[in-house]
Amino acid sequence: MDVKIIQAVTTLVFLAVTSCAPASGHKVVAAVPGSAQGKTSIQFSVREFLNSWLVDRNVELALQSFGAAAIQNEMMLSDSCAGYIAPSERASEQSRRDGIARFLRDFLPEPPVTDLRRALNAATAARLASQKASRVINDPTTDSYVLMRVGKDEISGETSEATRYLRARLPASVNVLIVPIGAGMVNFVWTPEGSGWKVAHASLVCM
Repeated sequence: MDVKIIQAVTTLVFLAVTSCAPASGHKVVAAVPGSAQGKTSIQFSVREFLNSWLVDRNVELALQSFGAAAIQNEMMLSDSCAGYIAPSERASEQSRRDGIARFLRDFLPEPPVTDLRRALNAATAARLASQKASRVINDPTTDSYVLMRVGKDEISGETSEATRYLRARLPASVNVLIVPIGAGMVNFVWTPEGSGWKVAHASLVCM
């Protein structure tokens, strides 16, 4: 696909969130419900996904991080000009699955990397973390990505339809993974599923 990515963002556009921590530090919020070590659990799931995808380049394994909610999500990649899922095919779970796989393949780093941080933009991660410090639950300086805990009412979709759809289906609070790649960002919404954490939503904007 011959497409220039200028910015990749989730369909979830964050509303203003007032930070209660200094820009130089990152406040760790309470562990998520359902696990005494919820923060560790989500961080482990996130790192396994990113390494499978960007380092091991194993798209099939990375796809396993997308849960049933993602496959059933008719707004998955809905604002993508790259056409990963055609509007006429949005009712098909197989089309959504295939679209996610194409999306993951398109963002594989070139040349291949052996260290996750070499695939990510650490400066962008640090800047984003400083803006949302009170929501950050990882160490972006070390990880080169940002993981945040936010309420679903703090997010909205690219369209009113997307906003209604997502808010009706997301739990009260979600984890949002911001992955800075090149000049843009790819974001993923993670929610509890079974005994672990799975991606429920992702999207990008390109031209």
